Amino acid sequence: MTCFTITVLVLGHIWFKPEDPKSTRLGMWWKWCSWLYTMTLWWDVIITIVFWGCLLPTTNFGEVFYGHPWGEFKLMTDHIFPLFFMLVDWFLNAITFEKQHIWPNLIPMTIYALVNLTYVKATGKIVYPGMTWDSFLSVLLVLVGYPFGIGLWYLICWLTDKKLFRFLKKAGLRPEQTDLLDQIQSM
Repeated sequence: MTCFTITVLVLGHIWFKPEDPKSTRLGMWWKWCSWLYTMTLWWDVIITIVFWGCLLPTTNFGEVFYGHPWGEFKLMTDHIFPLFFMLVDWFLNAITFEKQHIWPNLIPMTIYALVNLTYVKATGKIVYPGMTWDSFLSVLLVLVGYPFGIGLWYLICWLTDKKLFRFLKKAGLRPEQTDLLDQIQSM
């Protein structure tokens, strides 16, 4: 997903000449690219927290690769590298998280949960420990993911606002002059 997003971002940022040859403007994909980027960063944070905080310590994922240095390296880098590079990009650029983008991001989250449910029920193989879909607690685990994901989204929105206000302050703008930022975010 991260590779796909970066590819679309590169394609979306290709400059083109409109009908007026004197003006050059950014491609029309900027909103789509913004949504894809924020969705991917959000998912990377969720996956990293859940995998490293819950799944790895409580399962045998680590034992599968124990003694295989490249296997252990792959297990670590699957989650750390994409998150690292996307966080560096987020810190260095004026990428904003928009509050209203949480709602379209819940659609892939729901589709993913339904695909997981269908796969587990059809094959009997459990994709993630805890998400067995056969008890109240396993369904509750999935349902708790929604408020956790929404809360995480709003936390990243708040951090983005803090980052941008700090940048504007360094640029010599006072916080009361930043209603332009609100206008830009509402576009």
